[in-house]
Amino acid sequence: MNSDLSRNEVLNLLIIYNNWMNGPDPINNKPEEFKRWDKNTPNGIKFAFGTVLHLFLWFMTIIGFMLRMNSLAIWASKASVRYDHLWWEPVSCGLNNAYTYLGIGYFKTGKIQDAIECLEKSWLVYPCPHNSTYGLKLNLYKKLRDYPEAEMAATEYYYMWKKFKGA
Repeated sequence: MNSDLSRNEVLNLLIIYNNWMNGPDPINNKPEEFKRWDKNTPNGIKFAFGTVLHLFLWFMTIIGFMLRMNSLAIWASKASVRYDHLWWEPVSCGLNNAYTYLGIGYFKTGKIQDAIECLEKSWLVYPCPHNSTYGLKLNLYKKLRDYPEAEMAATEYYYMWKKFKGA
């Protein structure tokens, strides 16, 4: 599984995903690109462990933000990124969420450049039912869009948000 997708790879995956979902019998006509994705999806004990781990990390992220303990939120979000391969849909909506939360943590601690880097990485994911229906998370984009140094990253993110939303 490639967690370092390029812009072109993501755009190609969106086209393949859209054609697949709108084609005949999607359940039985999965494209090779998504069959490879399935091979990296955890199962059995890894699936159970990954679910518990990611729910715990998400909870720690939210608690960190609620208690204004941004270092806790950053730690938990970094761990979510690191262990994304244990989530139900690796390199997909969970990774977008993790980078969004990590970027918000950096933003709240004044590390704008780190937050921008999170925004740039957060859309380099596979399309899935969640991010193609609801789009990518806009929380970090909304915080950064008015910062001149984030203009290129914010413009690119919004463009990709629209692409995912249209998938």
